[in-house]
Amino acid sequence: MASVKQDMPPAGGYAPIIYQRVPHKRVIQNWMLVAGLIGTTAYGFYLVKKNQRFVKYASACIQLMHCLVFHSKLKVEKFESLVAVEPFLYAEKDRGFLKELKALREYERDLMKDHPYWEVGTLYGDHVYRSLPKDHFPIITISEYYSHRPFFDQWEYTWPDHWL
Repeated sequence: MASVKQDMPPAGGYAPIIYQRVPHKRVIQNWMLVAGLIGTTAYGFYLVKKNQRFVKYASACIQLMHCLVFHSKLKVEKFESLVAVEPFLYAEKDRGFLKELKALREYERDLMKDHPYWEVGTLYGDHVYRSLPKDHFPIITISEYYSHRPFFDQWEYTWPDHWL
């Protein structure tokens, strides 16, 4: 039978376990806080005294404020004029859109004039938008709008800032 040697504590025992609270070392002491408070207050008073000489120029500041108010009134007037013109700009954009769609229909009519069974605005004689009434304008996609143009025109419309 093999002899087994048991692991025992060292002679004299282990060192005692420290379980009492160990207070931390204070980095900032009370006198440092008071000195910082006095220093920042003194620096603040220095800045106030330094900036008091600019109070003499209050009339120039008032004139500057009047100028700023005048410019802000101009900005408001410019914004209001843009708001007033906006419906006309939208109407002009819609007019150009309808004019372009009419040109596309005419181009399709001219392109397919040799085909007697082709109806303009349909796909092989079937209306694409069956659920819409006859007097309703269908919403078309960008690819339909630019169908008879070079791809670059559609790309310019879709990605106007591609060169940035």
